[in-house]
Amino acid sequence: MDFAIRSEKKRFLIAEMQLAFQLTNYAPDSFMARTLALHIVIRAKDFIEHARAIRKPLAISKTSDYHIAKEAYADTFAEYYGIARDKIGAHIQDLDFSKRIEMWTAIDQSKIGYFVDGAVEIYTKLASVPGYVSYVPPAILNDADLKAAVADFSRKRGDSNWVEMSSDPLAVTRENTTAVMNGSPLHARAGQVTLIKRWVTMLAPLLVKFSAYPEITRILRANIITDFVSYCDCLVTRPVTSGAPQQMDGLDTILMAQGLSAGQIMDFVAASRFDERLAVAREVRNKIGAHLEEDDTAPLSTLLASLDAFDLEGMLEFLDLLHQTFIATCYQSPILRIHAADGHRMHGVTASRLPSSPYSDQIVESAPAPPRAFTDDEVSYKKYLTQWLDGDEQQKEDARSYFWNGFLHSEVVETIDEKQVFGNSWSGQTHQYRRLHKFVENFLASCKEEDFSGVMQLLLACRNGDPYSLSEVLVRTRSNLSTSKDVWLCHVLGEICWLPHASAIAFLEAQANNPFWSVRLQSLVSRFKIFARSEGQSRINNKDKAGASLGDFVATLVAGLAPEESLIAHMAIASQLSNALGPFAQPFTNDVLILREMVEAESLAFLATSVAAEAKPDLTNLLNARDYVGAVALLAIKLEGDEQKKNFRRGMLEAACNGTIAAAEHISSARNLAVCFLLLEQYEIALEQASAVAARAPGDLQYQNTILMVLANTPGAEQQGLGEIARLRANYKLDAETEKNLSEVERNLIAKRDGAP
Repeated sequence: MDFAIRSEKKRFLIAEMQLAFQLTNYAPDSFMARTLALHIVIRAKDFIEHARAIRKPLAISKTSDYHIAKEAYADTFAEYYGIARDKIGAHIQDLDFSKRIEMWTAIDQSKIGYFVDGAVEIYTKLASVPGYVSYVPPAILNDADLKAAVADFSRKRGDSNWVEMSSDPLAVTRENTTAVMNGSPLHARAGQVTLIKRWVTMLAPLLVKFSAYPEITRILRANIITDFVSYCDCLVTRPVTSGAPQQMDGLDTILMAQGLSAGQIMDFVAASRFDERLAVAREVRNKIGAHLEEDDTAPLSTLLASLDAFDLEGMLEFLDLLHQTFIATCYQSPILRIHAADGHRMHGVTASRLPSSPYSDQIVESAPAPPRAFTDDEVSYKKYLTQWLDGDEQQKEDARSYFWNGFLHSEVVETIDEKQVFGNSWSGQTHQYRRLHKFVENFLASCKEEDFSGVMQLLLACRNGDPYSLSEVLVRTRSNLSTSKDVWLCHVLGEICWLPHASAIAFLEAQANNPFWSVRLQSLVSRFKIFARSEGQSRINNKDKAGASLGDFVATLVAGLAPEESLIAHMAIASQLSNALGPFAQPFTNDVLILREMVEAESLAFLATSVAAEAKPDLTNLLNARDYVGAVALLAIKLEGDEQKKNFRRGMLEAACNGTIAAAEHISSARNLAVCFLLLEQYEIALEQASAVAARAPGDLQYQNTILMVLANTPGAEQQGLGEIARLRANYKLDAETEKNLSEVERNLIAKRDGAP
């Protein structure tokens, strides 16, 4: 036995426990403190194993106190934290719900402090052993800069007027949280997955905060690697010997056992380097993550070098792909969708439950602020409008909650009577125009373009509160507006307005004479959406009894349009009816088919005969899949370079990119939308859309390649494209053909980057 190596490892374990304990004492809340304290629980078990590993070579007469103390320490650990270490810290395994909560809340400052101090005391009992080296606490514990960083870490981030929705099994132990509890094996495993991702999301930013202190970042790295392995084992069933302690069904197996699809998980495992990534991480986890290697032929320096050299950034990137796979699985199986909403914040409410058990007396939990009473004054209007326009996500949501309440409860300044005539009879409705509506109206009349679009998005976010009065705000907003503002007004009216609303319809009809096609088109589409939504609801309520013909209304809208305008208008109308109007489109099944045929005929008429014959099968397939955005991309590619149709091509692409031609919900349409942005040379948005597409299908290289497609065609993005190729190679198994294609793209990107002709 090499006593020097073993004692060095014991000193390392004590130092890590002391450093982690320091972090827990400054944690901003009890959940973070306990998350960090899990490392102490893991290291305490390691300390016991290493303490026992050196007992036999030592003379009992010299170290009897040592042996007695370490066994008492081990017994106490087994009593308090043995299960927590095995089923919460080093692994995430099945555990009775109440037992898990009991184990978690038992992690508190006093007990954890006992195990930290006890390890020091036990080590000092080896002082009589030859070669003993005294333990010296880490010098950084007294480092002034570290103390400042830890103090910043502990700072509360302000009151929160929201409650977080969570589905993980420890949600009930957190303040500001409403917990979704379901004890079925399927939900239990999905909840464990969300819990591990939450831990990693909490710990990863600390790597940057404490980057100047390798002793601390090693603690974080070891925790995150351990969590990554646990995440993989919860998501994908680990092949182990039957009856082994590690045997546990992953989410994939549980899904299939219940007759549900695990296709997203299986596809990702098959396409990616899952086994390789996991094997490398598990090796580090087993030697210095969830365990510290006992073999005295493996010196501490070697183990630390393996931890430092581990590609944590690449692992975190791969974990993001895994979590995208999990989210896609949740959407694929509606029973799991609640887990995809984990972390969503609900504003203006409070959690109705008792406070959770604190980690220490020093930690004061940030209970949610009670819902704020609405303050009806212009100072508050301006404050919350600034938050909406310029704030972070939390501030924006607070502002949205304020305006939602204000649009319903602000002081009434005007009453509007709306009449709807039915032959010789009529019905009436009364609506309130409030002080806050007037404030927004006045602001819109003179604000700059970017603020105008921001307020439009605010009104859309509040659309279901009082749509009539919000529509009236838009109708009254007239003061030297630009074309883009007119487009916004028409678009938002189309999203918000319902019949009857005479002033809104009059406003949109007036815009039908606007000199700019973009405004006329938006006016036309908005009038259609208002009609279809209102008529659709009427037919549903009256058992499909038609009140007005949708076909006749569409014919009226497009009458007098040039052929190019007619095609774009028909595409927009058909796509809105197929993809955007939801249940209100249900009564118009026959109209959808007629519009689809009309779009196909008009589209082919714009192509040369030979090109039309070639494009027809693809166009038909796209339209049958409701992918009008894909049809736009197809036509735009076929018309590329045709100077006579340049303006039509651009107008068609713009209509697809701004949502006037609505994309279908399926992933192929989303990918085609990225293509439209790319063809329109809106490269940044094209990349965002491509990234969203890739996130929906992590196991499908076709959709992963969407990002590379965009980057390869974006001027100045050559280095990003090369980075994307490296990402694909690092995370996916590539066949010869795929590798050949990647290599060709890689050569082209290098040539473009280096300025080759």
